Amino acid sequence: MNDRLRAFSGQIIAIGVALLLGAIIILMVGESPVRVLMTLLRGAFGDQEKIAGTLLQTTPILICGVAACIGLRGGMFNVGIEGQLFLGGFAAAWVGFSFSLPAGIHTLAALALAIAAGAAWVAIPAYFRARYNTNEVVSTILSNYIAVLLTSYFTIFLFKRPGGWSETPPILATAYLPEIFSFSRLNWGLAIG
Repeated sequence: MNDRLRAFSGQIIAIGVALLLGAIIILMVGESPVRVLMTLLRGAFGDQEKIAGTLLQTTPILICGVAACIGLRGGMFNVGIEGQLFLGGFAAAWVGFSFSLPAGIHTLAALALAIAAGAAWVAIPAYFRARYNTNEVVSTILSNYIAVLLTSYFTIFLFKRPGGWSETPPILATAYLPEIFSFSRLNWGLAIG
């Protein structure tokens, strides 16, 4: 058996074990695993709106996967992608509610600052790895907590919408990525991922 087939069969076995364990847990709570699986599939792929919604929710995961591949190609095991996503997302939102720019430029400015914020955040553990040979797994995991709390602080205190709860001012429509379909919020961010 060649290496590719062995790796693929390992993935299939892992998925099978996960489904089996899930089925056992579902049976333990008194439900039908087949019915639960069918409900799950209908909820994710039941019609075109649900498929578009699933793709919309998948987009950030795809972008994080691309970021992980870039880090792995560079020899760095980056577990801090969640923090980079949070800070990049907040940076894009900040451009979206702080500046009034023409539609295409506003979107590109938000994307550029999001990428720069995520890259700047991962540059900190990368610097410590290069300079002091620190373990990037530990430093990037710890950076996740800092980034999430920092984003919360920005949202709740520094950039809170006047008179609102813990939310930023509204993001201008010119900063949004264009939607692919009229029946869904699925946008061209999917192509980025």
